[in-house]
Amino acid sequence: AARPAAVQDHRLLRLVPPDRSSAAPRSCAQSSALREAGTTAAMRVTGIAFLATAQASSPVDRVVTLLKDLRSKIEADGNNEQRNYDDYACWCENTNAAKAKDIADANSHLEQLQNEIESRKGQLGSLEAELPQLRKNLAESKKSKASAEAMRAKQTEEYTETKGELEQGIAALHRATNALSGAGMNMELASLL
Repeated sequence: AARPAAVQDHRLLRLVPPDRSSAAPRSCAQSSALREAGTTAAMRVTGIAFLATAQASSPVDRVVTLLKDLRSKIEADGNNEQRNYDDYACWCENTNAAKAKDIADANSHLEQLQNEIESRKGQLGSLEAELPQLRKNLAESKKSKASAEAMRAKQTEEYTETKGELEQGIAALHRATNALSGAGMNMELASLL
């Protein structure tokens, strides 16, 4: 029995997988294009195998057809795995780039913080050197304040005493002025009479 043309030409069904060991790394867009081409080829092989199965009559033809079907399924699984790998590789590239940027930013920020720590340590040393003098000044100020408060209290007491005496003297002068001015008026009246 003559074989159908699709089954006779085994070269039509032979798909040689690409050699990935020497290939340059692909971008995400290239991987998508290759994935679509692989899916189309697998669909063609499946269609040809279906025609061959329908027309095959001998057991050998059926075994060949089954093997070709198995090959197409394996290739489709390989394409699916390659697509998953390419998606994962794209994710890794994108994540790796983002993480590298984050690490560079963190290192830069770390350097700034270290410089600030060194600067603050210098300021701390300077302030610690000033602290004993400031404590001495504070103690002198407290002593001076206490002395000034005692002096002001004494001056207030003296002022209050003096004020009381002066107010009494002023009151006595007013009374004397009133008494003398009344006596002087009486003298004027007497001279006029």
